[in-house]
Amino acid sequence: MIILNNIDVVMVKHYFDAHTAGIYSALVTVGKVLLFGAGTVSVVMFPQISELTAKNISYKSKFKQFLVIQVALILAGIAVFSVMPYFVTNALFGSKFILAAQYLPAFSVFVGLYVLINFMTLFMIAIDKHSIFIVQLPVILLQVILIYLFHTSLNQIILVNITVTALALLLIVLYYVRYVGFSNNSGIQKTALN
Repeated sequence: MIILNNIDVVMVKHYFDAHTAGIYSALVTVGKVLLFGAGTVSVVMFPQISELTAKNISYKSKFKQFLVIQVALILAGIAVFSVMPYFVTNALFGSKFILAAQYLPAFSVFVGLYVLINFMTLFMIAIDKHSIFIVQLPVILLQVILIYLFHTSLNQIILVNITVTALALLLIVLYYVRYVGFSNNSGIQKTALN
């Protein structure tokens, strides 16, 4: 997970001049406001779902409540960053990195997807589905390959990040459907891929 959220910074520093890399680093820093703000939901969710799983009590309704809260916070963050990117960037950095503001709406989509991936990953760990990391490894490799191939602008880097996080989220949702499902039963179904 950490690699998915940080490899782009390393690669931008490699492929771009210091000024452009600085703008991207400022963008990443602004994005962390959304990451850490909306990401607190998973920190609260994890112990509660873990406890329900350990007690063999249905966790699905609690999970759905947390998911709704998580998605609402992400959408609110994306809305703020999309409607007021210059205000947000200026408030955090002043005019020095104001050029980062033009990328903030798209970058906030990447961060929002990343927060959802983190949420779902922690949920899977809470219900003892530890093989979820196997699903994420190919996506991290794909991110590196795509940034290597497409790095002529910061927009390309952001588009690659959105693409790979959307793919990772899709794979995690498919994993959820396959190994947890949407039924209203207890949600404590043991499978071979625990």
